Amino acid sequence: MAVKTDMSKAYDRVEWRFIEKVLQRLGFHSKWIHLIMQCVSTVTYSYLINDTVHGSVTPQRGIRQGDPLSPYLFILCGQVLSGLCQKAEREASCTALMRILKEYELASGQKINTDKSSVTFSSKTPEETKVLVKAALGIAKEGGQGKYLGLPEHFGRRKKDLFTVIVDRIRQRASSLSTRHLSKAGKLTMLKAVLTAIPTFSMSCFELPVSLCKKIQSVLTRFWWDTADGTKKMCWVAWDRLTKPKAGGGLGLRDIQLFNQALLAKQAWRILTNPTCLLARVLLGKYCHNKNFMEVTVPTVCSHGWRSILHGRELLRENVGKAIGNGLATKVWKDSWISLEQNLKPFGPIPEAAMDLTVSDLLTSDMKWNKKRIEELLPLVAEEIQMIHPGNQGTEDIYVWQPLQTGKYTAKSGYYTAAMKGQRIQEPIPDAFEWVKDIWNAKCSPKMKLFLWSIIQEAIPLEVATKAIRLAREWINAQDHQTQSTNGLPHPNRKHQFRSATGGTPTCKSDAAYDAQSRRAGLAWIINKPSGRMIHQESRTQNFVPSPLVAEALALRAGLIDAVKLELPKLRMLSDNSTLVRAINNDAQAKEIFGIINDIQQISSAFVEISFTHISRSFNEDADRLAKSSLSAS
Repeated sequence: MAVKTDMSKAYDRVEWRFIEKVLQRLGFHSKWIHLIMQCVSTVTYSYLINDTVHGSVTPQRGIRQGDPLSPYLFILCGQVLSGLCQKAEREASCTALMRILKEYELASGQKINTDKSSVTFSSKTPEETKVLVKAALGIAKEGGQGKYLGLPEHFGRRKKDLFTVIVDRIRQRASSLSTRHLSKAGKLTMLKAVLTAIPTFSMSCFELPVSLCKKIQSVLTRFWWDTADGTKKMCWVAWDRLTKPKAGGGLGLRDIQLFNQALLAKQAWRILTNPTCLLARVLLGKYCHNKNFMEVTVPTVCSHGWRSILHGRELLRENVGKAIGNGLATKVWKDSWISLEQNLKPFGPIPEAAMDLTVSDLLTSDMKWNKKRIEELLPLVAEEIQMIHPGNQGTEDIYVWQPLQTGKYTAKSGYYTAAMKGQRIQEPIPDAFEWVKDIWNAKCSPKMKLFLWSIIQEAIPLEVATKAIRLAREWINAQDHQTQSTNGLPHPNRKHQFRSATGGTPTCKSDAAYDAQSRRAGLAWIINKPSGRMIHQESRTQNFVPSPLVAEALALRAGLIDAVKLELPKLRMLSDNSTLVRAINNDAQAKEIFGIINDIQQISSAFVEISFTHISRSFNEDADRLAKSSLSAS
């Protein structure tokens, strides 16, 4: 059973005192709460009669419709209702639900609109139970037959009929007056920004039938080739070639079926990486009893939503790996963990006693690799394993999306991976024709670029081509070929300016020197007082380092540990690697230093105040020289 409630005059009924109490309980600063409440409580209204303003109304409750703050305040207030529902999960009765709603109504001032609320029952619920539940809740309407956010609440066998409205919307938008007289460049923009975006929400939730995808493709094809009055024209280039990337001779349009799978993979990724969210708990609790999410098969009877998510999961299977934290959740033989770039699992005769080994069994108590055991079990990949730098015992393993350096799945990356599956990447040939360089980056109008593309793809009649070439020559002759000089214009100085730390904060500069051939790195860090006088400096050599980024992260972690030993209350960490600094500040994740970043963030809690700042290499010369001398001396 599921209950969908509707709030009567939701924004207008919220009590101001309730908003203030919610903000206080969430831990916001009193000064910030005062500023927010001033924005909420100083509102006045007037009446507009015959284009003339009359009167003044000062409200005592409610938040204003259209105000940018209002949705956020309403969501924060809604968290109270969610918390009450979670607290009463064990009772799971209509009486408990009604009590919660009454408490929320009294506290917030809001009221449930029973006329617009509905109850949805499972197909096998007896009629007597339905009557009793609806009487207890005071809700007469039964849900499941309508739509929610434009999507059907219930699916039958004929799913194609439920989604036909999408095709109608695309066809209606394509034939509107505003699109009839667009040029080819305008049509391309319309296709990418508007028409292919219409079914995006539906495709992110459900797998569309193949026949429906073909209908959508047909509508988009006709829009691209047909004339303004609707006269059908010949399709000079197949849709499969249009959906190729621009670098491959296409127009970069989306293949509907592949894009549908890429969007559904986003839902699968959410379940995989956040199994505690409500959606994951419901679906995993119903369908994944004996197997985990990545191994469960499609059941004979299941909802269309679950079947769609499993369709998206197939895209993840071949491109998801594990980044090692403490190794407890990663199976040695079943998971892809040795490489973060490709799906690589150990193979060969597996000893019976080692069938259920986890990666943590290959680590020592101080989180170092057990070289002897690795050589016994996995001699062929022993060197690759020692290139991995795990975190401490409190860092859990995470799933990573291998095609991206960040390790986080995106629909864009998923679509590209699906589109390039089975295709060979050709090596660039010197002085050969390149679509991007020679066509799409040419200094001419978008219409001219598409015309050149049409000629090369043989997608234009001869008489049209002749006329276009004549007009193009006229356009070129009419241009002013004199280039404008930029001498004398001020050039902005983009050099990174670093200012010394003030306020009595010591600094720690770290750097690394890397030798790609031997996979070794020299690590160095220098801790200075606020005045600039050195407190401590150290360097060392590290073996089995896979990349310069890992070397930089190891150097910064080592400097941070030394600063903790010196018992410094405040610290400003300085590094010339911007990728590392962004990863530490949670601006961008880097999968190959996941464990090290977690260590750095945990060690940072030992300081009263700490910051991580990027500086230019010229301000880090001392640490750079120290790192290079350490590497060369070893």
